[in-house]
Amino acid sequence: MVNRIVIVICFVVCASRVFGGTLERAYDALERYDYFKARKLLQQCSNRQPAGSGYGLALIYNRRDNPFSDNTRAHNQILSAKFSYPPSSSAQKKRLLKLGVDFNAIKNLEARIDSLALAQALQKATVAAMEDYLEIHCNSRWDSVAIINRDAFAFSDAQRINSYQAYNDFILRYPKSLLFSEAQSRYDRVLFETKTADSSLMAYEIFVAEYPESPYRGVAEDAVFKLSVGGMDIDSYRAFIRKHPTNRNRDEAWMKLYSLYTADGSSTTIAQFWIDYPDFPFKETITEDLRLSMTEFFPVRENGLWGFADSAGVVLIPCKYEWVEIFQEGAAAVGKNGKAGFINKRNKLLVPIQYDEVSSFRKGVAVVELNQKFGLVDKAGFLIVPVEYDAIYEFAEGRAGVERNGKHGYIDQTGKEVVRCMFDKGGDFSGGLAYVEDSTGYGFIDRYGKIVVPTIYEWVGKFNNGIARVQKNDLFGLIDTEGKYITACEYEFIGEFSDNRALVVQDGSCGYINPAGELVIPMKYDYNRALLGDNSFRNGKAKVLLENKLGIIDTAGKSVVAREYEDVGFFADDRCPIKKKGKWGFIDHQVKLVIPYEYEYAWSFTDGVARVRKDGLVGCIDVRGKWILPATYNGIDHISTNYLILESDSGKGLADVSGTILLQPVWDKIAIVSGTIYRVERNSKFAYYNARIRQFQWKEKDFVL
Repeated sequence: MVNRIVIVICFVVCASRVFGGTLERAYDALERYDYFKARKLLQQCSNRQPAGSGYGLALIYNRRDNPFSDNTRAHNQILSAKFSYPPSSSAQKKRLLKLGVDFNAIKNLEARIDSLALAQALQKATVAAMEDYLEIHCNSRWDSVAIINRDAFAFSDAQRINSYQAYNDFILRYPKSLLFSEAQSRYDRVLFETKTADSSLMAYEIFVAEYPESPYRGVAEDAVFKLSVGGMDIDSYRAFIRKHPTNRNRDEAWMKLYSLYTADGSSTTIAQFWIDYPDFPFKETITEDLRLSMTEFFPVRENGLWGFADSAGVVLIPCKYEWVEIFQEGAAAVGKNGKAGFINKRNKLLVPIQYDEVSSFRKGVAVVELNQKFGLVDKAGFLIVPVEYDAIYEFAEGRAGVERNGKHGYIDQTGKEVVRCMFDKGGDFSGGLAYVEDSTGYGFIDRYGKIVVPTIYEWVGKFNNGIARVQKNDLFGLIDTEGKYITACEYEFIGEFSDNRALVVQDGSCGYINPAGELVIPMKYDYNRALLGDNSFRNGKAKVLLENKLGIIDTAGKSVVAREYEDVGFFADDRCPIKKKGKWGFIDHQVKLVIPYEYEYAWSFTDGVARVRKDGLVGCIDVRGKWILPATYNGIDHISTNYLILESDSGKGLADVSGTILLQPVWDKIAIVSGTIYRVERNSKFAYYNARIRQFQWKEKDFVL
């Protein structure tokens, strides 16, 4: 009986070892790359050890070095292992751990399998492949990558078709795509181009009616306006206004209608206009040929809104605008409801308040901005240049630079694009020429875009008196208006001409040339831009440096002030500030010391007054060195002929050049506005002070003296 029990126990133990060893033998075969044996053994124990078997089989199918390689099968087996492992017993997990299998190993292999599957899907580069991956390998760590690539393939398919329906399908299928905005943008553009392909008035009208939210509605409305008023007569504009009351060009149509009707500027005609067109929306519109006198207007503020007062402090334009700018050329920019326009001095609209931004009028035109595009208006509010450029610059010699799609061109004063936008950069016209840059470098064009100087330079300056500086191979030279060299590119630097002299630098030394390119002052001076500034001549004199000593020479190169000073300024009022042994004083034209060395710093004289610093503070002296204002201020600004702005710890003040304190230094800000009128501010409230009569002309409410 005992022997029977022993036999049974041995049988059970042996059977257990045989069973338990199948998984281990499989992994042993796997380590020896015996994939046939490993696969067979793993399949045998798949029902009893699904986690271990699934992991091992997934390894075999995932690897590329055996005939069973199949990543889809690998994925199925790793999922079996993934879902079988958690409910396994502790004993089973310990056994698996000895084989290197735990949940982290399973997850890592799953990630590797997912990664390989993604790579295979990416090789196919189709939406279907990526969709299959996302369905089969859902919730993998590569989902976001797969989604991005799926969307990219889908967007590429839509681009190939390039129809608004294709883009719309993409938008509907992938509303969370990173390419959604781009698809929406292309949808809007292609939809507009398709629906208005025949460029007919009816097509644009239908588009505006059917797609009122389209970003191209404005373009369509502009086309409706242009095609409706082709005759540019009163009847055309009136018909347009009646038929298209919400068109964004309605206001312009009204202004053009008004301008045509009242062309003679007579009061009789204007009165008749009101009778014939009672629905005219701009009842404050300018009365043609009436203007105010040359009365100066100053911005004033009441209850947070802005208007204008004259120099006597009388409010002439009520405070009803969100902001205002000063008047220039009889027009002032004003803001309302987040938009900008222009008024005249009668508070009549010159340009409707409908633009996002406007600039001040210059030479009869102003730049206006709408939806990040720019155009030009005149004082009648007419768009002489459509709002279609990316940038418009100021006019110079009858030309203004413009930019479109990153390219630079030029328009004339009628708004005609006389030089098409084809250059990378461009400068203002000077002497009939403007510099431009293209892919080959910098050169010059004439007023009609003809290249006069080839684009072969690394840098160019504008023409001045028929001469321009150019740079080639890192060296500077001079050319004339025909592009011929006056001075070859041989200098390390050439400054601008002043007093018919230009600084030239070579090998750390500097001298001066004349407009003919001749070296008239030898290259014998040291060059140190930090000490010398730009070294230009001023009033016939320039600073020079030699052996760490500064002096002054005239245009003939003759020494006016010997090179014995640590620093020098410039002559004015027969005085020049100089520094010696750490202190500043003043010499006259005979190089005689007329004001002793006793200042920490000294500025040049202006109108008989010089600012000086002593003991860390600033004051003013006259040409004899007598104190006009003691050195008790943190700073002094000589901003006009007769007046000085003072700055101390307690605030800003105002004095005249005789030293009389007009306003004690207790104000937050003081700034010149015009002539003798100063804007004075404290605690965010401001007033206007007339320095000539020494009185405040206008004060904001709650402004405290």
